[in-house]
Amino acid sequence: QKDSPYPKNLMTVCETFTINRPGNTVVEWRQNNEDWPSNLVDCEILARTNNNRGSYVYNVSLWSNWNATYIDYNVRHEAISFVDRPYKSDQHLKNAFRHPIGLPDEMTPQQWRGGYK
Repeated sequence: QKDSPYPKNLMTVCETFTINRPGNTVVEWRQNNEDWPSNLVDCEILARTNNNRGSYVYNVSLWSNWNATYIDYNVRHEAISFVDRPYKSDQHLKNAFRHPIGLPDEMTPQQWRGGYK
């Protein structure tokens, strides 16, 4: 990352199973049992190691802007993602195309229409 930094509009997030834990802790990452990624937090990659199975595992620092240190090690590649930084995606550009989408009232459920009681 230091030699070839990512674009400024992107950030890395990591899935961690231990979102509620004491500060200044180092824990081994383990797979979350849910079908959908949960507990995605801002992270910074500290080190990458070849796991001798054709993939890499990482040591990451979570919530890098907090006062405490939270480190997960042996984080699988699949647990790390790139996302847009808040308010940095294309939808927030000043010249982004915006146009109201008009739908006839008959195409919307009664509950969505104003004045429903």
